[in-house]
Amino acid sequence: PHGALNALQNLANAHPESTMVLNQLADCQIEAMDLEKAEKNLQYCLAIDENNPQTLISLGKIDRLKGNLDQAVARLAKAIKFDPSIIEAYLELGQTYQDRREVNNAIDTYHKAIDMVGKDPRPYIQASAAYKESRDYRNAEYMLRQAAQLSPSDQSIRRQLASIVALNLVNNLQEAPKRK
Repeated sequence: PHGALNALQNLANAHPESTMVLNQLADCQIEAMDLEKAEKNLQYCLAIDENNPQTLISLGKIDRLKGNLDQAVARLAKAIKFDPSIIEAYLELGQTYQDRREVNNAIDTYHKAIDMVGKDPRPYIQASAAYKESRDYRNAEYMLRQAAQLSPSDQSIRRQLASIVALNLVNNLQEAPKRK
């Protein structure tokens, strides 16, 4: 990561007006949890282009990581408004809603992402986590099954699916006596 970070920093120094390079640098800084430097670069990007969706998404992620959830929602919603085709905005917005304990809003947001792209397993995985959080294990399992179909060789999805299947089974067995 440090090699990529250094290379991106050198590229940003050579092209200080390139929002694409600055956004890439900021994303790498976010991954390294250097949020202050990332935010500084992204604020500079906003000065160049205040409607750049990638910049807004990255700033929204920083806001979420810092606990500024209302600001994160506002920035991510603005990013979606400017470019509704960027799945990362929906994924980040859904995660922000989950952090705010607004699970239904998170689920709705993930479904918008699913409707938009369909072939990407990430919104299914995140929707599953939101359903699990709301104790809707049946839908959590369904979402992971969809993700597993889209990415059959992903062992992480398979492990999550096995776990939720077991959780769903236990939950159904516990509810069975109540139904009589």
